[in-house]
Amino acid sequence: MVQLMTILENMTLSSLEKFTRRFVGALTRDKQVDAANDIVKKLAIKAAFVDASIMSLSGGNMQKVVIGKALLTRPKVLLMDEPTRGIDVGAKEDVYKTISLLAQSGIAVIYATSELDEAMAVFNRVFVMERQAHCRHGARAIR
Repeated sequence: MVQLMTILENMTLSSLEKFTRRFVGALTRDKQVDAANDIVKKLAIKAAFVDASIMSLSGGNMQKVVIGKALLTRPKVLLMDEPTRGIDVGAKEDVYKTISLLAQSGIAVIYATSELDEAMAVFNRVFVMERQAHCRHGARAIR
């Protein structure tokens, strides 16, 4: 997320090639606005308009814009690393619903979280990984 940009600019940043005219290189704003409005609707992003500053949104809605940016690239697999960190409980529920909809639409979602309760409550498959560090005397310590 680029804090100085609008919702529209943030959302279309990763897929600008979709919004350029051939041989000219100029952005087609109408296509950008249509794509951003479609994502705003699909993800239920609470924003007055897509030209608003990204900083005018709540943390949960900012996170949805970041997810929307990824969706505009048409991924088959979406890797999400701690997408609910720092957002309130209501916003977390919105992110969970969004992830569920993405999975139902056929996108594989790999979700990394350090919150075990969250993983157990939301996802149908959970893999647990741990980090091991070596101690000075050759013994292993688990952190």
